[in-house]
Amino acid sequence: MIMKIIRILITLAVIAGLSYGGYRAYATFWPKKKAVTVVPTTKVQNSEFVMKVTEIGKVKARKSVQVSAPFAGKIIKLCKEGSIVKKGDFLAQMDTTELLRKDRDEKLDLEQAMADVHKAEEELRIMKISGQLDLNQKLSLQEYDKSELEDAKAKYERKLRLQKEQIVTLQDVDEEAIKVRSKELSVKKDNIDVEIAKKKSLSDEKKKMAEIDMYKLKARKKSLDADAAREDLSKATITAPEAGIVVFNEVWRSGQMSKLAEGDDVHRREGIMEIPDLSSLLVVVPVRETDIHRVKVGAETQIKLEANPNAVFHGKVEKIDRLAKEPHPWENPTAPGQKTFDVTVAIKDKDISSIRPGMTANTDIIEKKLKKALFLPIECVFFREGKKFVFIKSGESFQMKEVEVGDRNENFVIITKGLSGNEEVALRDPTKSLEESEVSSKQEKGNGNSPVDMVPKKSDRKNGKQGTP
Repeated sequence: MIMKIIRILITLAVIAGLSYGGYRAYATFWPKKKAVTVVPTTKVQNSEFVMKVTEIGKVKARKSVQVSAPFAGKIIKLCKEGSIVKKGDFLAQMDTTELLRKDRDEKLDLEQAMADVHKAEEELRIMKISGQLDLNQKLSLQEYDKSELEDAKAKYERKLRLQKEQIVTLQDVDEEAIKVRSKELSVKKDNIDVEIAKKKSLSDEKKKMAEIDMYKLKARKKSLDADAAREDLSKATITAPEAGIVVFNEVWRSGQMSKLAEGDDVHRREGIMEIPDLSSLLVVVPVRETDIHRVKVGAETQIKLEANPNAVFHGKVEKIDRLAKEPHPWENPTAPGQKTFDVTVAIKDKDISSIRPGMTANTDIIEKKLKKALFLPIECVFFREGKKFVFIKSGESFQMKEVEVGDRNENFVIITKGLSGNEEVALRDPTKSLEESEVSSKQEKGNGNSPVDMVPKKSDRKNGKQGTP
């Protein structure tokens, strides 16, 4: 058993020795393959050069009719957004359950208010009759006491004559005088009672008339409320005020703004949708404040829609807002505090049937257009000791050539001096290996010495960053 184990160990040692010897021989005598570094190149371009501001805008109609909710309530049915409608076509249906209850209550309240008016008017009529009867009674008593006073005065005069003839005593005359004074007091009291009755009747009538006016006012208000409820019911079905395309507005729902949908609660006169006029369309483009100086009224534009990227539309800058605006953090979280100016571009193409309001539009606003210029990709130009140069391909090698540069756009830079236009140049530094070139490129970018930093990249432009010119 032990001898068997020893033989196995010796065999393994021999195999290991042979393997190591073979590896050493291969490493010594087999030729090493040299790594070949391929440097990508590009031709100098000699053609039209365009400088432009590229931003994403939104299509909107020049004219648009707003559609508002006729009353506060729930939307239970909607037409399809994007529908082409004619004047009078169905748009939305409001829930009428609450309106029907309100209409019924308003009618009952109106009936009660009218009943109060009729009751008060009847009470006034009875009050006038009762007051007139009381006044007539007091007037009759006044006339009776006046006649009694006249009789008493006549008797007093007759007794006074008889007393002078000594037919009656002086006591009889005094008794008649007392009766006259008593009747005079009765007549005065009657006069006062008559005046009081007249004034009381007039006062009561005025109070009752004021009460009637109050009831009539309440009835009028109830009538208006009932009319408003009936009018709301008549407007519960919302129809198109003009012909056009239906675009839903955003409403507040569940803590965020969302497109209008069936089941949403809306407020009275809240804008719920709009019907744009499709015959004249605009693109509103937010341009960063660092680029707004490059945009002029009348500048030509090219527009590509996200919905139809193969079609190119043309327009002109019509208006530039004077005031900058700052988007809410949730609208542009990557660049908080970045301000923009709204630039309005009028679409000039005749056939705009494929364009709809609300579409996303990638817009190029032309700043400058040169009919012919020499230019290269920005990454072809390198910096060393404050000078700019390129690597020109010559056979299998490259020659370094100093150049001068001019205007640039997002991807290319104009060569104003140093090239003839027939050269083929390197897209990266050929004097360095691929690994060294990548590391160097990163370091140069960090130091602001890379040609790529001469102009902000499109991604950096979106994030509000700027390159070092």
